[in-house]
Amino acid sequence: MKILPMSKCNFSIDFPGSADSLVQKAQSAIVNAGGKFNGDNASGGFIIPTPLGEVSGMYGVENQSFHISIEDKPFFLSCNKIESTLRDYLRGSG
Repeated sequence: MKILPMSKCNFSIDFPGSADSLVQKAQSAIVNAGGKFNGDNASGGFIIPTPLGEVSGMYGVENQSFHISIEDKPFFLSCNKIESTLRDYLRGSG
């Protein structure tokens, strides 16, 4: 039996408006923070640099929810801090 690696954090962020607008906002915030973003209105991935190391993850958009799965993160960076930062990015204050 093969054991699949589990993601480190999973959370969803509900949003109003179009998926296109949300994904553009996320891409802009991540790239402006020095990160990398690759995806479309349905799914994709990202890498965000932090002083402690890189955070990498995947996302999927379904209805009015942005589902995020963090695949790798620095040990001392909490899932709550990552979620809070991504919420700020999507609000436009990140």
